[in-house]
Amino acid sequence: MKIHRHITTSILAAGALLLAGQAQIQAQSNLVVATFNTGVQGQPTGGSYQGYNMSVPYGAGTIVWDGITFDAADGSTGSAYITANFSGANNTDVLVSMGPGYNNWYYENGQNCPGFLSGTADFSQYHAVQFDILYDTNSTLTIGQFNTGQNWPASYLNAGLGSNYMATNSSYYTAGVNVLMFSGSGGNNTYLGTFQIPTAASNGWQTVTMPYSDTIGGLSTAAGLWFQGAFGGGSGINGGPYSASFWIDNVVLVANPTSNPPPKVSIAPVVKGLNLFTGSALNNRESLENTNHNFSWVNAAGPVSYSFTISSYPVPAADQVQNHIFLVPSPSAGSAPDYADPNVVFLDMESTGSGGASMTFRYKTNQPNGNSMIYGSGALAAIQTTTGVGTWTVTFSNNTNVTMSGPGGVSTNFALPDPAGATSALFASNVFLFYGSQANSASGENDHTVTSDFNVTGLGAANFDDNFVADAGTLNTNLWTVNAAIPQCVLLLGPGNPYFVAWTLPASGFSLSLTTNLSANATWTSPATYAPLVTGSTETQLISANDLPPGGQGFFAMIKRTFTQMLVLLPGETSAPGTLTGKSGSPTAQNTSGLVNVTVLAVDSRFYPVGGITDNIQLGSSDGAAILPNPANMVNGTVTFSTFLFQTGGGGTQTISAMDTLITATNISTATSSPVVVN
Repeated sequence: MKIHRHITTSILAAGALLLAGQAQIQAQSNLVVATFNTGVQGQPTGGSYQGYNMSVPYGAGTIVWDGITFDAADGSTGSAYITANFSGANNTDVLVSMGPGYNNWYYENGQNCPGFLSGTADFSQYHAVQFDILYDTNSTLTIGQFNTGQNWPASYLNAGLGSNYMATNSSYYTAGVNVLMFSGSGGNNTYLGTFQIPTAASNGWQTVTMPYSDTIGGLSTAAGLWFQGAFGGGSGINGGPYSASFWIDNVVLVANPTSNPPPKVSIAPVVKGLNLFTGSALNNRESLENTNHNFSWVNAAGPVSYSFTISSYPVPAADQVQNHIFLVPSPSAGSAPDYADPNVVFLDMESTGSGGASMTFRYKTNQPNGNSMIYGSGALAAIQTTTGVGTWTVTFSNNTNVTMSGPGGVSTNFALPDPAGATSALFASNVFLFYGSQANSASGENDHTVTSDFNVTGLGAANFDDNFVADAGTLNTNLWTVNAAIPQCVLLLGPGNPYFVAWTLPASGFSLSLTTNLSANATWTSPATYAPLVTGSTETQLISANDLPPGGQGFFAMIKRTFTQMLVLLPGETSAPGTLTGKSGSPTAQNTSGLVNVTVLAVDSRFYPVGGITDNIQLGSSDGAAILPNPANMVNGTVTFSTFLFQTGGGGTQTISAMDTLITATNISTATSSPVVVN
């Protein structure tokens, strides 16, 4: 099977494979301000600009915590209540700090503020301030009067000072509410933008999204937010105070979108034998457990050896991947007996920083649910080689004398502590044997090793020699059962599994596809014998010989498909992606007394299935008397209805239609089935 290189506008070469799709746009996480705590009204001790809690550094305004007002936008109770007061007696500035002291932004700046977190937020990583707002209709000013400063009643203003109080009395006039980045004590606050309170906020909570440019200077060290009303002296106002009050809740910084490149794909031929993947989580044990439970060396007639041979070890030096043997008396259930059980002998073969590998003999006694002894006083001896490939053996010449050997002839001898025979007694009977692998670092989660053989000698009837290559892809269940955190990580592979295909993550919406050619009308299929396996920052799929197309060449690709239409399949029809109609076969004639299975698929413009779709689908029919099933949701892009019943027969033809009921999917047109004869 040849794997070709090729580049077109939609398919990118990646190693020896083909990669389809455009860069994905995915957002980093939003910064959500923690639930508001009770704030301290007014200027805090130490002067303005401190903002240790919700505060009003300047002006005749207030901000308090209202623990009662319900925000229907998120179902929470409680919000910040802000009032701007305008009067002739008071300075009419209102500058409200919504920042440090009650959320996860706090700028300490040398102040002694016990009990508060320190740190800043980088506002340049975000592009909008979003929050919910509700206007208090008991305010003296309407929303329009507060937003614009216009149309204030004449009685509110002193004669001769104009009709727009804010515009004529403020050098900082703005129509609406300024939002500034609060930079901390004594810092320069940065103007982000201005919003006007939505008119509908007098009838219920409204969500406001106020964008700002992430290229503004000085955004990298922010302590919080200020909401700033109009500035100005009070001499122009007649009486008062005239108030504008509103609630603020659910403050969020909306993250910038980031562009992720499409996944990179690689292919590798399978090395036949026991393939052990290190799994998608740190410290997962991925092992085989032997079905024979008589592997004790204690009081054996002669030397007892446990041995495995590594045939492929493509593990980077620093990845800390281990291949292990566990010898465990009467273990509890689970894949981690080296931690959970009290007594374990542990042969720990690992990659080393020098590019080779080492094996350490470890053991513990009487320590359930712990491993401090294994990695402390129970680490008795080690050997090191320049390669992990080769045969690794541990031999007990008697109850306590042990020899370890590895590739290249390295070996060491040592004694297993056995005070008054206590250790021997613990391992004297019912000893289980485990063989597997584990990642001991995050980088090791992408690795796998291949073992060609495992054998035990010196135990008479319990001896065995399992040649994993000769097993030809079929696990010898007379010897082994899989005991793994992720069973798919333990694969015995033979000639029926020629390739591994791997791709980098993230790969949301992409799927692995295979074709025989790269023409515009090429038919792509999805290798489906095996499910993909997440291994750290990559995803890997084993390819079966049954997945490969006929002929001498094939092209793999990661393709991201877009849901643009639906396909309705009736009995007698099958899906045929890439064809003119998207299906093959002809509908089987139906009658008015038999239920009809109707399958609806989410597909792209060329009828290839699109996974991940959960839209609600409703059936209809040209037969106005048909009995229709209840609407149902797709599962991963497909749904089958089994209770459809035609009612109008007579040898004519009828059709069945499928409609996507989701408001958000109104661009998906109603799909109609092929005509079917109804008797």
